[in-house]
Amino acid sequence: MSTLGESYSVQEDATNALRGLSHALCAMLTAISGGIRRPTDLQNSLGLDYKICWQVCTIARSNDPLSVAHHVPGAFSMKRLIAAAAAKGVPKSVLVRVEQAADDFNHVVAKHADARATFDAMLSALTGSEAGDSLAFQHRRNAYRAESQIWGTQLHVMLLQNFVHRCSDGVTVDTCTVITKVGQRRLRPNVPLVCRGQRQANALAADSHPLIEPLEPESNELYGAPILKDFCSQPLPKFKTSILNNGWMHTTIDSDEVGRRSAVDFSFGTITRNAPTFSDGEGRRIAHHGTIAKTPTETAILEMFVHQPSFGDVEPKLVIHPSQPDDALPHLLHEPSPFQLQAKFDFLGTADLLAPSADIPRYPQQVEHVFRLLDWNPQEFALYRVRIAYPILHAVAHLWFSFGNP
Repeated sequence: MSTLGESYSVQEDATNALRGLSHALCAMLTAISGGIRRPTDLQNSLGLDYKICWQVCTIARSNDPLSVAHHVPGAFSMKRLIAAAAAKGVPKSVLVRVEQAADDFNHVVAKHADARATFDAMLSALTGSEAGDSLAFQHRRNAYRAESQIWGTQLHVMLLQNFVHRCSDGVTVDTCTVITKVGQRRLRPNVPLVCRGQRQANALAADSHPLIEPLEPESNELYGAPILKDFCSQPLPKFKTSILNNGWMHTTIDSDEVGRRSAVDFSFGTITRNAPTFSDGEGRRIAHHGTIAKTPTETAILEMFVHQPSFGDVEPKLVIHPSQPDDALPHLLHEPSPFQLQAKFDFLGTADLLAPSADIPRYPQQVEHVFRLLDWNPQEFALYRVRIAYPILHAVAHLWFSFGNP
């Protein structure tokens, strides 16, 4: 086996090895009689499955070696490829070159990682390529499937909406939070269907956590949770809310159903008056809201409705981090996310011009209902939205924007 010399970085080692493998595979394709222009040509010539033929052609013809690293076939597939090419009459010197180049690549993998999957993830994160985004998406999707089985529950769509209005003091804000979950279901018996968690003011934390009030007080009193009753599954699920000594409240669905029969849709709405904002240390304030994904979820939709007359033009941002203490937030929001997840807010105009949503039943009607309860004018609120496929479980999504003096 040829051994690559010591290099200073994984990118340099990988680039050298992948360039050598690309050249070797290109020489092999050239040596196959009949001409190879497409993966199907290689498949017909060697009798291999299409996937490996596509991988070989992609690597051989790529101008960007690092972008194809995750397409390099495994050791068993490479042996099958070399054996099939030998049977087709490809010269031994060409095949030795392919085998040597594959060994060089495997040496790079072993040098920098303990497994091929780890190497692919590490390299994609370092290069920041579209291929890396695709690989990160696959990892999150695989995590969703595995965690659904581990936790015994899953969720089709989560919609988090934050309606923010600046108070007259210019520093505090009134903020309304609406959480809608579509298709939350239990996969195993005796698994709690947790709907929401909320940190409520109490005797221990009243100074730092302002009181959170239900948008529909009568529904909250009647059903034991701050639901928007007209936008939940009918008949209404039975809710059970537990209050812990540390101020946290947890609401679960009181049901024994499993699978599709357990699936429920529900919406919760709360309002926090005169909520404090953070100083960024440079004369501006930070309005912030955070949420933690506690159920394996297919799609998360995060929205901010920002009151334009009181805030002016803003630029909402999304940062996703592991859970951190509240006092770390001003610094944390400006730190890059440790997770590989591409997401940006889209500006969708004012809140009075909403289109129906394929994900959320009666979406425009629900938003209109919230504005009526708040007695706020939707024409004055700008809507920003971001979608995340397979959000990262137990990570905190921070929605925030900065604003100056009135």
